Amino acid sequence: MPDIHSWIQEQLKRGYKPKGIKITLIRKNYPKEIINEVDKIAVEFNRKRYSKMLVFIVVIAAIFVLWLVNPFSSIKQSNANMIDASGKHYSDLCYQFKDTNYKISCEEAVEMALRNTPGEIQKISREPIEVDVGASSPEKQTADFWLFDIKVGEPYFDQNFRREIRYLRVGIGLDLDENLVVYQEVINS
Repeated sequence: MPDIHSWIQEQLKRGYKPKGIKITLIRKNYPKEIINEVDKIAVEFNRKRYSKMLVFIVVIAAIFVLWLVNPFSSIKQSNANMIDASGKHYSDLCYQFKDTNYKISCEEAVEMALRNTPGEIQKISREPIEVDVGASSPEKQTADFWLFDIKVGEPYFDQNFRREIRYLRVGIGLDLDENLVVYQEVINS
């Protein structure tokens, strides 16, 4: 055994207990100083091993905490809600608007539109729409709206239009006073 310290560390790595290593050294007539070194080497060996394990656990815990408080978690939640009655996912359709800066995001507007009109979104666009200024005023104003052509999940008969509604265009936007406006129009498809 040329380098006794390396040999002791190697035995510890292989899983031998310090007591077994001491017995082997006693049988080979090593001096007491070397035999007493086994415990010191074992303590140092275990300290290094446990510190590596501790670092690993801390890193995993940090990754988990960052995942929990991820600033994109609201985006993940919004994307989870972007599924219509047919199971279709709309993040791809909203992707074309990713570089635009609107007060209501495409994802938020999809969620609102599907909440108001359950169904399958056929098309998403962004267009100016004329809306009433107020109930007491005949004036109209133009505002940008998210427009969603939706195939209604469960068609229904509308008394005002005197027909079955199968497709609706739903608009989600803000008026000039930044009040939320939901616009609906029957479309033929």
